[in-house]
Amino acid sequence: METKLIPSKNYLCYTTQTTLNKLQEFADKAVDGVYEAVAKGGLKASGPMEFIYLNCSNDRDKEFTLEIALPIENSTNFNSENHRIKKFEDFKCLSHTHNGDLLNLPGIYQRLFEEVFKNGIKPTNQIREIYKSFSGMESNDNITEIQIGIN
Repeated sequence: METKLIPSKNYLCYTTQTTLNKLQEFADKAVDGVYEAVAKGGLKASGPMEFIYLNCSNDRDKEFTLEIALPIENSTNFNSENHRIKKFEDFKCLSHTHNGDLLNLPGIYQRLFEEVFKNGIKPTNQIREIYKSFSGMESNDNITEIQIGIN
């Protein structure tokens, strides 16, 4: 893992409360909705889709806040019932790139957090997944950057 500082940026977000067990039920539809809102709003994406997890734990039935977020360049005169433009401030994190099947992520997270705690690092309440290349949940062609917030 490497330490990174992600600069602040604006996102078009769909925000919800969910659990890890319920996430897959609605994720595809919510992602499509974000892309549709960007197109309808005349916005321009400036990066790949991100899932921003706030107060998420390894308890798969515990609710947390999820931001399904697409970085955008411009944010003028946007109005939507289900989506909001939000600015996320600079984000210091430990970054790891995972290549392949997204169903392997629970094991990847377990190993990453073991390393974090072994090194005496205290993570923040924010984790991000940046889907740099997505070809389907079980595709070996996926490239996902995992960012674990740190102080």
